[in-house]
Amino acid sequence: MKQKFLFSCYLKYIQIMKITWRPVRRSFSVAGSLGLLFFQLLSATDNANYIKSGNLALPASQMPGPLFSFGQNIVDKNDLLGFFYVSHEKGKNLTVNDVFVSLLYGITENCSIFFNVPITNPRQNPQLNDVQDLNAQIEYAFYNKSNFTALNQATIVAHIALPKDRISINSKGFLNPSFFIGLTYSHLAIDWYYFISPGATFNTLKKNTGLGNEFFYQFGLGRNIGNPGGWILTWIIEFDGTYRQRDKINGKINPNSGHNVIALGPVLWLSSQRISIEFGAQFPILQQIFGNQPKSSYLIELDINWKF
Repeated sequence: MKQKFLFSCYLKYIQIMKITWRPVRRSFSVAGSLGLLFFQLLSATDNANYIKSGNLALPASQMPGPLFSFGQNIVDKNDLLGFFYVSHEKGKNLTVNDVFVSLLYGITENCSIFFNVPITNPRQNPQLNDVQDLNAQIEYAFYNKSNFTALNQATIVAHIALPKDRISINSKGFLNPSFFIGLTYSHLAIDWYYFISPGATFNTLKKNTGLGNEFFYQFGLGRNIGNPGGWILTWIIEFDGTYRQRDKINGKINPNSGHNVIALGPVLWLSSQRISIEFGAQFPILQQIFGNQPKSSYLIELDINWKF
């Protein structure tokens, strides 16, 4: 999880500052305290504490994170969380409703695995009436640097998915797997939170038929509102860009596929020791849709997780 420093070091520092103005006869005590502080700083480990306030008031699994963007799912070792996620996208001649159930498990302090099982509502998408886009995601935090008031972390995210999309309606099986690779960098402080996350999905072909590769460029900025009743309440603005190449069908480019879309919108995060709720909406500010495809007007998402 995000590296922490010893909160006791901070308390020792305050103690030292209070006594440095006292008479010289206490100089040996001051020197000893400084030596102890230096030793504590050198021996700080990942198990150290930070100031538990604002965005940092709860354990790592309950701290604010993105809703529309990928990654930032590093939790404590052996933590197990269940997710229920719903989304609604609306546009002219476009209605897409999705339901996801997921499990997140902390393998180590710096590595987690995330299982997704998206389930499409058959009444909304009758052509996709079974489980689709099965995927398992691994995330590893390769960089942690923190102080008493902020956590900085960089991770690498990878997953493999077995998609079933409109392009495979006439075939009875799954398309070839797709592979995702991405990076995230986040800064989570008591008051402020920001992140950046570029990534890409590479789709393989089956009989020269497959979806176009997809590239993501994402950014978010948030601020803590408070800790009512010991909960974390934070607002976030997420910026999500997606460039998707055209699909191939029997070796031929499908002109009515692919896009370049940038969306922006607000998100509200609320969490306690066991539950977190995240709700938000995004609206396209740029839509370059290739060929004849419907455009989106808005996307609404709700994510609820429970820590077992």
